[in-house]
Amino acid sequence: MKNLFLIVVVALLWTCTGGDEKPKDLIPESQMVSILTDIHLLEAKLSRLTLGNDSLRKIYNSFERAVLEGHGTAKERYERSFQYYIAKPERLEHIYEIVEDSLIVLEQRVTMEMDKEKESAVEEKVQKKFHKGDTIQIPTTREVTTGKRKSKKGLKPKAH
Repeated sequence: MKNLFLIVVVALLWTCTGGDEKPKDLIPESQMVSILTDIHLLEAKLSRLTLGNDSLRKIYNSFERAVLEGHGTAKERYERSFQYYIAKPERLEHIYEIVEDSLIVLEQRVTMEMDKEKESAVEEKVQKKFHKGDTIQIPTTREVTTGKRKSKKGLKPKAH
């Protein structure tokens, strides 16, 4: 029993110190940020699926391989680099701060695009309710919030 405990401790120490050695093919931090951002986006997409763990694992592995190939790297290189950065917590923390910022910016872009699509759909519905011959002009949300009103051909804005 003591020998088993000693073997486990030695193995743990060996694996922990193995990450300190910088791999020759280390993925630079900037590329690691990009890879991790894409992997976290992949994980978010897959988390919405209602599949069993085995199916999700197969799908994840397939898409992860595609993400890594898209970044021009092999899984083994990615894993070696990730293990190296794990052994350097301050560097990994810096990488993940940038990954988090990137994901926040992407989320904000998607939200803005969705808001624009909703606004366009509402404006289209409102415009359909009025005939082309009507002289009433309905300002868009953007026009209301900015105070600027576009003059449409053939229709003049009301003078105040």
